[in-house]
Amino acid sequence: MENKNSGNRSWSIQNGIPGFDVSKLPRCTATAKSTGKKCRRAAKKGRNFCGIHAGLYRPGQKKGTQATLKHGYYTHQALQERREARAAMNSLNAVLETINRDLQSTKNLQTQGLFKYEHL
Repeated sequence: MENKNSGNRSWSIQNGIPGFDVSKLPRCTATAKSTGKKCRRAAKKGRNFCGIHAGLYRPGQKKGTQATLKHGYYTHQALQERREARAAMNSLNAVLETINRDLQSTKNLQTQGLFKYEHL
């Protein structure tokens, strides 16, 4: 890029194709909450906001890349395994509760003398 006349703001690319006046582009209408100043970036074509304030750019790595995986705690496979383990624990707890109730009723019957258990 070569600036021919710094006061005019028009420019030309290296191969001589004339550019356009960048200062006349529509500007983003977003304002900062902290300072109250307007964003000075150029608005996207047909929009009132720049790409950042329109939500077109996402920070960080693209989804699905290996770089986004830190520890694997929230992968679909890990979540499914934890759901299955939780379901198995709940069913085991239900079985243990029934066994505990049966033992309590047996002890109550033994103390009342209604149930006798004989060893062979």
